[in-house]
Amino acid sequence: MFYGQEYLYKQMLIKDKIWLFGLDPEKIDDFIGEYGWRVSDHLGYEELAERYVKPTGRKLLSMAIERMVPAEKP
Repeated sequence: MFYGQEYLYKQMLIKDKIWLFGLDPEKIDDFIGEYGWRVSDHLGYEELAERYVKPTGRKLLSMAIERMVPAEKP
């Protein structure tokens, strides 16, 4: 699931070796749950931009492949 960014993935994985790993957004709960964490909020691309970028007044662009998933350890 690359959100149309297969070329970017190949460039980073093969050329620059920056891409460490990726997660399916639907499986993040399971992944972090193994470490005792739980998702406290799960925002999509548009929601992230609306909540965190727009209030700053910046015209910052991000890609749909970029995600932020706040989590907490109960």
